[in-house]
Order: sequence, then C-alpha cells, then structure tokens
Amino acid sequence: MVRLGLSLFAGLLLVAPSAVLSAANEVVYLAGAAEIDGLAGARFSSILTVSNPNAAAVAVRVEFVPPPGVAVPSPLLRTLAAGQTWRVDRVLPALFGLASTAGALRLTSENSVVTTLATRNVADPRGTYGVALPPVAESTLLGAGEVGHGIWLSQSAVNGRGYRSNLAVVFSEAGEVELRILDALGVNRGSRVLSAERPAFVQLRLADLIGDVDFEGRYEIAVRTGRVLSYGVVN
Repeated sequence: MVRLGLSLFAGLLLVAPSAVLSAANEVVYLAGAAEIDGLAGARFSSILTVSNPNAAAVAVRVEFVPPPGVAVPSPLLRTLAAGQTWRVDRVLPALFGLASTAGALRLTSENSVVTTLATRNVADPRGTYGVALPPVAESTLLGAGEVGHGIWLSQSAVNGRGYRSNLAVVFSEAGEVELRILDALGVNRGSRVLSAERPAFVQLRLADLIGDVDFEGRYEIAVRTGRVLSYGVVN
C-alpha cells in the first residue's frame, strides 16, 4: 500500500492525519516535540495544548518517545475538567524534566480531546517561527509493506543560501524502515536503513544521506517491520 505525505507549512507528515478529536481510548501521536539548540543560535521549544470539549471530566496520559539510547521517562497522568484547556509551555522540561532533546508525544485519553503541539524557535525575543503538525491516530500509522511519500525536500550546498531539510521517523514499536531520497527525475540519490528495538524517535539531516549538495526532490519511507510515522521539515 502507498500513502502520500501531507504538506503542512514546512512539514511533511507521512501518514493520513487523524481528526482533531480522537476516538475514546485511542492513542494519538504528536510529532516533533523539542527542547533543544539548533543551528545559527536557534533554540527550539514546544507547547502542548489539550482541550476537553466534553460535559464530564476526562483522564489524559502523556508519554514521551525519545531518541534511541535515551531513557524513557515516566508518563504523566492528568485529569481535565469539563471544558478545560491545559496548555504546557516548554513541555519536555515541564512534564519530563528534559532540557536538551527531541522526540514525539504519545497521548491517550478516555474520551475525545482536542490537542495540538507547536514547536518554535524562541531564541529571538522579537518573535518566533516554527511548525505544528496535526495529531496522528495510532490506527493510521504506516505498517509493514507500506510506503510513504514526502513530496518535497530542498537543500543548498552553500551554507546560508537556499534551504536545508531534516527527516524524522517515529517508531511506535520495534521495527525497521528504509529511507530513499529521490531527485526531481525520480533517480535514487541515497538511502539508509533505520531500525529501533523499542518505541523511538530518529532524526537525520538530508545531508547525512546525500552529502552537502544542491538538491530538489522528495523521499520515500518503506516499512519493513513495525509501525511508524515520518515527516520532513524544510527551512
């Protein structure tokens, strides 16, 4: 089965996005959670917002999916009153005590909730910029034998000119995938096999796969085992 990516601002999300309201007891992934330094003095930080539109209280469980080799922190449990909105600035340090990492959030609720995750560069006090990807239901993740397509990647060989791109894969369980980078003519310019022994978040620079060269094209992710979501960010 083949699925197309969704272009959302600077992000490419390689699953069919879930509805904003999650089904009862459905697991939802929020990709791209960060509290980490970037290039050129950037500092990326994420805000989690969860709203309860129901007439009764709802219990929410938030877990962090970290990079390989990083310890998995304990999940956080929170009960939201009817109509309550819960906003958490700097979500990784606030909920998990993490100050220099990136990953994904896994959220489970006993009834429908509205949730978003926004990751911004907060280094400049004059303003911020960033990206917010939609929540993704676990039932829509790419599975074994499926291929996802990210429709646009761009990179300049000269630092400070043009764009640069990052790719990320969120493993919901142990698994293996192959990333393939295709230029505008569909020629394979580089590939890499990634694997995880547990739920994990893996991020790569496009340059890690094809070198520091001028590039315009797309990427594919072929899932060999496990279930994953993937996205690309062009900035």
